[in-house]
Amino acid sequence: MYDVRLLFAPVILVRQSLILLSCCAIVGCSGNDKVGGFHSCPSHDSTRLVSGGLTGPSSPPSGCQKPIHASTLPAAQVQSFGTHRVGEVIHFAVPPSTGTMSIVSQAVSAIDEINYQGQLISNTVVPTLLTAPDGGVLYDDNVQPPNDPSGTLAFYGADSPTTGAFTLPNTTPMLTAVQEGGGFAPGSWSFTVNDFALECITTAGCDGGTASSTYDISVLTKPGLTPSTVTIDAAFYLVGAGGVTSASAPGDSHVKRMVQTLGTLFDNAGICLGTVTFWDVPSWAQTQYANSIDLDRTGPCDNLSQMSTLARDENTLNFFLVGSISATLQGGTVVGIDGAIPGPSSIGGTVHSGAAVSAADLSSGSCSGSLNLGACGADVVGYVAAHEGGHWLGLYHTTENDGESFDPIADTPTCVCDTCVLPSRRANCATPGRPPPANPTMVGPSDCSQGTTTCGGADNLMFWRFEASNRSQGHLSAQQGQVMRANPVAR
Repeated sequence: MYDVRLLFAPVILVRQSLILLSCCAIVGCSGNDKVGGFHSCPSHDSTRLVSGGLTGPSSPPSGCQKPIHASTLPAAQVQSFGTHRVGEVIHFAVPPSTGTMSIVSQAVSAIDEINYQGQLISNTVVPTLLTAPDGGVLYDDNVQPPNDPSGTLAFYGADSPTTGAFTLPNTTPMLTAVQEGGGFAPGSWSFTVNDFALECITTAGCDGGTASSTYDISVLTKPGLTPSTVTIDAAFYLVGAGGVTSASAPGDSHVKRMVQTLGTLFDNAGICLGTVTFWDVPSWAQTQYANSIDLDRTGPCDNLSQMSTLARDENTLNFFLVGSISATLQGGTVVGIDGAIPGPSSIGGTVHSGAAVSAADLSSGSCSGSLNLGACGADVVGYVAAHEGGHWLGLYHTTENDGESFDPIADTPTCVCDTCVLPSRRANCATPGRPPPANPTMVGPSDCSQGTTTCGGADNLMFWRFEASNRSQGHLSAQQGQVMRANPVAR
């Protein structure tokens, strides 16, 4: 187990608190149930908005739910291994010309937390010792990655207790190797079933370790190299969407503008939205989750995770529109949070099967013409959904808020705290090799808009902080697009 400060890349999107949206009628959205005009889509009518109706149990489940679900991918792409204990080695076959592999672990019996150096942290499930047919180890979870992991073959930095998906390729060297080699090396691969509780046993300063955890293991493979254009279906679960229902959503001008913005931003990565389905959830779920998603409570039994179990068994990119998201945070408002990076694509109903997006701005502002994050609330919600969808598809923040840790993609700019913030703020920068300061400096859009490879990235969709100005533009790099299109949810 390595330093948890480097492991837990936040999966939130923060809006700067000084951004206010005016309140007036939305105009300029078309009146039919199709959204088109994205450059990568096969036609202008390629995105359809449909009503799914009501989904979810009629009464609240008793107690904490940690369901195990099967993948909805074709049987030829799914290898199911049943229940295995941590420490056991799994051998799996990779067919020729496989462009994506995803190892999914779902807890059968596992604790939720361990105590590391006096801090309770999630018992993240992550396979280790991923080994290729030639015997080479591509990933070892006990090796601490560099602050900039863009030169590593594989990277995992998610907070994923109970359920975790380890999807490759997700780093620059592996993207290149898979593309140039015509896919992953075919043959017999292996990995060891693993979680933090197992690593805790041999880690100094860690209490609560155990070798008794068991997980349901499956491996998903996707044939063919990643194409330049893919289609993804999406689902919106209307938990707290300001009165919008499944029946009204496809014709609602605010909703249509939001979907149009989501599609426009995804088009930057060669992703076309296919069918977008809107689902009502039972009244008990609206009462329970609409305004009680808390960034400070993201364990498997907390509301964010339990809400995700409402996601259906379909291979869709899942969003839960909620009324608000609370957090202990200074200088901003949390507008989105994803369950894990990446999400367990093709597997619905788990504690990490969706992302929460605040719908508070959906009907605010004035919308016309192109993307206008400073005036159009629906554009803001669409932007947040695109950011959280990027996490689901495997993207990390280009730069984390401390300006110390970065994503595993080489063609995205970094924003180094010691270099990019004003000299008066550098004393509190989190710096590798030094103890973390009590109140670390956070890098913001103004620090990371200097247009250089070491002080840039604020204009990227996956920058950690949203600002409704020309700084937040939703840009995506070529390699970010490759990671997104490789995900099993894409077709």
